[in-house]
Formats: sequence, structure tokens, C-alpha cells
Amino acid sequence: MDLTAQERNTILRRLSELAPWHFDHEILPGVMTGSFNRPTYAEPDLTSVALIDPRNMIRFFKQAGGLAGKSVLDVACNSGGYCFLAYTLGATRVLGVEVRQHWLDQAEFVRSVKYPSSTAVEFRTTNIVEYLDSSEERFDITIFKGIFYHLPDPISVLSRLCDRTTEMLLVDTMSSDIVPEDCLTPIKESETHVMSGVNGLAWLPGGPAAVKPILEFKGFKFTEVDNWRHGISPNRGRFGIVASRSPIVK
Repeated sequence: MDLTAQERNTILRRLSELAPWHFDHEILPGVMTGSFNRPTYAEPDLTSVALIDPRNMIRFFKQAGGLAGKSVLDVACNSGGYCFLAYTLGATRVLGVEVRQHWLDQAEFVRSVKYPSSTAVEFRTTNIVEYLDSSEERFDITIFKGIFYHLPDPISVLSRLCDRTTEMLLVDTMSSDIVPEDCLTPIKESETHVMSGVNGLAWLPGGPAAVKPILEFKGFKFTEVDNWRHGISPNRGRFGIVASRSPIVK
């Protein structure tokens, strides 16, 4: 990408204005979005935003047998890190659903700089329930990562997403280390922090046993606990489950 000094400075200034970033995009050669995050912000709702590498999703996409010609839904897509990755790996239709405009402003900026001619990636500012109520679209692959534990009725949403997913679905969620694995426990959270849900009420599963039965009931005959970590914060862990309607690619 050949940029003038003025164009580059404009991009760098906008990267700072859009901080904090949750996805660490390489926006320009050697320039990562995460480097524009600051230790503190005047607005409390912008504090404590962890940084993640979207390339962490490559393994899941390989388990799906690759993405060439496939459609992908990313629920709570944030700034579109997984959406853009899916597009670069050959997906022909990618939809990112996100309720917070902060993240979608970032996603649209990343698109404008890196993928200005792409029509395969779409973003919608809406919560997942409103999206499911308004559309009957189905997808080959669904990413349900970092959102289960922000919903007031996560089992219902997961069930509906299963009905819209034709091949493979990833559930990745925070969990509780102090309730039985097959239970859910309610939590209250901020309705305004950029890393929280918008309803105030949410639920933490005790472990994979609280989620796998709904996946199996919905016809995903092959489920695999991809990871399950404990103690990543006080009384909390995190796990991921890959669910597929056909054998998972190893």
C-alpha cells in the first residue's frame, strides 16, 4: 500500500481516536492497532480492554475443512477480526453482528484501509436476538465466542443459532469455577462498558456439560471440548466447544 505521509498520519490519528482496541489488527505493515491502546482512559467504560490476536481462529477454521466458498456468521464480532480473517481464507459471505457502535466504527475503519473493495463482509449494528427475529439467513459456520456469558437468555440464543448453522459452530465462553459443571449461575454486569453485554443480567456456565446437551439435541453429532481453563480470574475459567454435523477435521 503506497501512502503519502499525510495519508499515513491520518490513519495513525484515527487509530488513536478509535482506541481502545480488542483485536490486534495489522492495519499497515508493522503497525498494530493494539499499540494505540492506552493504560488509562477518562471514560470508565473504555478501561480494562484485553488485546487478542484474530489469528487464534485459524485452527477452528481448519477444523471446519477450510472456508473456501463458505458463509460465516460472527456473533458479537467486535471490530471484525475474525470476519476479515474468514474473508482472507476464502469465505464468500461473512456477517458480523455487534451491538456496540464503538466496535463497528473500528470494523468499518479497518475495512476502509485494508479491504476497501470487499463486498463479501457485512456488519450490522444490532443485538443477536433482534437479528434472529429479523432474518432467516443460514450460515455454514457460526462463531459464538465471548458472548454466551453476556446474554440474559443464552440457551435460547444458542438454540436458535444452531438452527441457522449448517456445518459447524464454535461456543467459547467464560465459566464459573464455583458451580457444578452442568449448571448456570446468574451474574450482573455493566450495561455500558464496551466489554460487557447490554442487559445487566447474564449467565456463567459451570463448564462444557452445561452447553453440550443443547448442541447434541440440535443435531451436532460431533462435539469436542477444545479447551477448558480454570482460575483465569477470581472464581472464573473459560472453555470452548467445537460442534459439527460431520466428523471434525484433525
